[in-house]
Amino acid sequence: MREMKAGVVRSALAFFLAAVLFAILPAGSLSADPLPPAIRDLDGHWKGDGLDLTFDIRRSQARVDPQKPFAWKSLVVTNITDDMVVFFIGPMRFVGTVGNDGRLTLTGTAFAGSRTLIKVPGNERPGSQHPGGRSADPAPR
Repeated sequence: MREMKAGVVRSALAFFLAAVLFAILPAGSLSADPLPPAIRDLDGHWKGDGLDLTFDIRRSQARVDPQKPFAWKSLVVTNITDDMVVFFIGPMRFVGTVGNDGRLTLTGTAFAGSRTLIKVPGNERPGSQHPGGRSADPAPR
């Protein structure tokens, strides 16, 4: 009986603390996108320098062949900094940076040197990178 009362008290205390935190936190902090800008900005369709890549960050997948719209490969992110992402699409390794000009610069194991891609307009999701600058209002899908 004593254990049951202690469990009820703990549950009530946890509910009270959650209610207090909910009341004092700014409204935007609960709905903010938890993804760092470097990976969030990668989401979408990119073309240029002989590459055509589509990233679906929320589902951790990417497409490298636009002629095969259902041939998604696994996207594995291994390192993220403020402006750089290291990731694998299947067996191919890439290092990418999205600049404030809306360009994606990639180096990788599938090609020599670097490649520059531009986001294809018209298919951005809310909160994704738009050409010309970072979105200030990320919205969850």
